[in-house]
Amino acid sequence: ARVRVGYGGIGLIFVIASGYVLASLVGAPRLWRGPRSPFDRQAFKAMLWLGLPMAAAGALYALHAALDRLFVAMLLGDHDAGVYGASADLVRQMIVFPAVSVAAAIIPVAIRTFAEQGPAQTNRHLLHSGELLMAIVFPAAGGRAIIAPHIASLILGPDFREAAITLIPILCLAWAIQS
Repeated sequence: ARVRVGYGGIGLIFVIASGYVLASLVGAPRLWRGPRSPFDRQAFKAMLWLGLPMAAAGALYALHAALDRLFVAMLLGDHDAGVYGASADLVRQMIVFPAVSVAAAIIPVAIRTFAEQGPAQTNRHLLHSGELLMAIVFPAAGGRAIIAPHIASLILGPDFREAAITLIPILCLAWAIQS
């Protein structure tokens, strides 16, 4: 409503933010109350200690995700880093999402198998699951590498197409191996 009145994007952001605040105040009053249990310092320390490796892993992943672009920018310049980044992000999304979906199914079963049946059965499960992962990721990567010119011309702009046609097959192989 505020956008039509003439407030533009700022009006849209204001209306969305107001909706979130209103929903929080009306729909979730139980969340605004204090905790039902007293603060447990030992549990907090344990969660902090267990969370630090996850935070470090997230930081390393972010660094890894940006490192290739930084090297391309350092060696070839900003424009080439942008062209490379567009191709790399496109391929990453097409290859990593199926791999993550398979991993989301494999990992909980592996944890349960380890807890209930031990390491030998877990290794057997992971071996079969690795075959499933390769059966999904490698054909997907190969198919996307074959149709790279069509993907580049459909999704990327004219400044990115020529380089993407060369980069996409290479990146498909790299992301498939990494997955």
